[in-house]
Amino acid sequence: MSLQTNKQAWEDFAELDPAYAILTDRQFKFNDWDLDKFFETGAQEIDKVLEKARKIGYPSRWQIALDFGCGVGRLTRSLTKYFDTVYGVDLSATMISKAKKLNTDVPQCEFITNDKADLKIFPDQYFDLIYSNIVLQHISKRSIIKNYVLDLSRTLKKNGLFVFQLPDYIPLAHRLSQSYLRPRSRLFSLFSMLGVDKAHLYEKMGLRPAIIMNYIPKNQMLLFLASIDMKVLDLEIAQNSVTYYVTH
Repeated sequence: MSLQTNKQAWEDFAELDPAYAILTDRQFKFNDWDLDKFFETGAQEIDKVLEKARKIGYPSRWQIALDFGCGVGRLTRSLTKYFDTVYGVDLSATMISKAKKLNTDVPQCEFITNDKADLKIFPDQYFDLIYSNIVLQHISKRSIIKNYVLDLSRTLKKNGLFVFQLPDYIPLAHRLSQSYLRPRSRLFSLFSMLGVDKAHLYEKMGLRPAIIMNYIPKNQMLLFLASIDMKVLDLEIAQNSVTYYVTH
């Protein structure tokens, strides 16, 4: 799956069921979501992450932050509690459009579409904090994941903090399940091209856009971080997922 194919899947999900695509909790499925409750999950997550950041002692400044893979701004808006300006970046223009509409009450947020495999839209050493959760795991190629980590590191200020999550491993049963679901994704694409209503395909026929899961083993990611001169401050390991806290 190319990055552009991945982008189309997220464009479709942004139209069909954005909250559930971002946070796969059944209470949010089929657009049956309470906006306040949805955003509260983001506030709780950010409070927890930044409590750890204070204990670690990074970042040294709290001015500009980036929410990479922001969706409709669930985490972006919560970061404004701690930072003067927060950028939300996503490859889906539809997600960004919805983020702007849903966050008009938070002027410190700036939302930008970026569907490139890099962050050249930002200069070197620009952000005090970069945060990315449940995002890199949906990129099909490990080389693109690593390139994002490399370029995000470039945009991080000296003594800034880069926090990102990525699975260390995907169990075989889950990989087989993904394989089983792919025919439904292919049928979704086929019927969509034939003009069948996407909402009908998703809600009535049980078909869905092709969202994949990827991983990089922890030891490989640690070696990669060392190769680009990033210092690991802390690791959070939960089941098969790792959250990396890194700096220059």
